[in-house]
Amino acid sequence: MKNSKPQVIIIGAGVIGICSAYYLQKFGVRVTVLEQNEISSGASYGNAGLIVPSHSIPLPSPDALKMGLKSIFEKQSPLYIQPKFDLKLFRWLFNFAKNCNAKNIKKVTKTCIDFSLASANEYSKLINEENLNCNFVQNGTLSLFASKEMFNQYFKKYKLLEENGISVKKMSTKEICDTYPQVKPNIAGGLFKKGDAHINPQKFVKELSKIVTSNGGEILENTKVTGFEIQSDEIVKIQTEFKDFSADHIVIAAGAWSPILSKIVGNELPIQPAKGYSITIPQDENKIDTPMMLAEARVGANPLSDKSFRLAGTLELSGLNFSVNKKRVQKIIDSGQDYLRKEYFKHISKSKIWYGFRPLTPDGLPIIEKSSKVKNLTFASGHGVLGMTLGPITGLTVAEIITENPTTINTKPFSLNRFN
Repeated sequence: MKNSKPQVIIIGAGVIGICSAYYLQKFGVRVTVLEQNEISSGASYGNAGLIVPSHSIPLPSPDALKMGLKSIFEKQSPLYIQPKFDLKLFRWLFNFAKNCNAKNIKKVTKTCIDFSLASANEYSKLINEENLNCNFVQNGTLSLFASKEMFNQYFKKYKLLEENGISVKKMSTKEICDTYPQVKPNIAGGLFKKGDAHINPQKFVKELSKIVTSNGGEILENTKVTGFEIQSDEIVKIQTEFKDFSADHIVIAAGAWSPILSKIVGNELPIQPAKGYSITIPQDENKIDTPMMLAEARVGANPLSDKSFRLAGTLELSGLNFSVNKKRVQKIIDSGQDYLRKEYFKHISKSKIWYGFRPLTPDGLPIIEKSSKVKNLTFASGHGVLGMTLGPITGLTVAEIITENPTTINTKPFSLNRFN
């Protein structure tokens, strides 16, 4: 494809799909994006909007394993595994458990930091070049700790980040309360990571999608892909509920729905949908302007704009379950009030509740590579809670793979073969 102008169809109009479309156009490729709902209507809509290289320590860890086992009996746990007979979930949990060791944590953290920093660099370039209005601010993130035990435990864990170039500053309770009047004085301390940033996730995806369409791309909403016609190891037709499409190459960037589509062509993606919730709360004077991670609760508090902030968190492994667990939502709100002063919750009655599904792999890294079953298909999914962080670099990598250009990053850690 190096010297041609191929037509590429991307399935999914979240941050990964739209970034892939944007960078493919940079390489002179014609793009069409098919979205089963609306642009940025899935996990790219209601997430915390954090761009966090400091969040590179993977979910699979001895602590997460203990929490997962404990969660079977505690439905309000930050990580909840719904007890049910599901062979795919059992296999996924088995592989997850295999990755809960120090060797994997060190390896994945290094890979994820390199990938995240490359993505943060792309964010800065992209937003400046395209003049995107998406509330992008790079003023760091602050992790807050309710207990000294957790504070000291995380400080030791974050040494791994510092070894790989991430700046982490220890802050006392007094330093935090003097700098951030939103925080309650009963916390044990905090860790500040100055290289992190935040964004309004939906505004970013929608603004970038406008650039894609203004450059000649087509984005078709409410167009659900139902199947593929394959001839001679190539997809010749993409079937939807309304009509069929054809393209030189196809990208599956459908988040938690990617395994459903990949299975049609014979590729099993080890991805589990992890339901998360967010609550967007209006704010006025003395606004929260720096993202805060509420450590024990595993909840993030992110300013979306001057007028609102968002609490987001929890991972619920219960399949594509579209019910709302009001107790888990209330737990997030209660957790926010444990760390932040009550005046920031005076407009809670006007808050907006959202849930969505993050695509989790067993080792904490995404899958970005061409299919082994069909020649003209590439996967870009499994980013877990780092979809916003890794969006631009994933899009660039997808474009480089499809146009057969050297990749900016080493793609070997993102191969599907690592699970065999």
